[in-house]
Amino acid sequence: MAVEKSSATRLRREKQVQSMLEEVLSHLRQLQSAVAVAVGALHEQNADIDADVAHLLQRSVRDPLHEQIDKLEAVVTLLSPPASRRRRPPPRGRHKRS
Repeated sequence: MAVEKSSATRLRREKQVQSMLEEVLSHLRQLQSAVAVAVGALHEQNADIDADVAHLLQRSVRDPLHEQIDKLEAVVTLLSPPASRRRRPPPRGRHKRS
């Protein structure tokens, strides 16, 4: 009986952790999209300094965000039950790296 309670508690905590990580992922994806929009706008303005700022945003913000999103997605996948791993849709909002 103690094992069942312990197992149920562990499962509940794992689901809670997974939910929290998915929320973090969602926020990181929103930030990634905001950076992509800013980079695009800076490139469209076509001024020398804007291109430099866009490059800085790509290398200092967008690329590290992309790496962290990939790592968190791997953790969430590991926490997912095997059946839901097969049904999980591919991540949305990915931008090609330049």
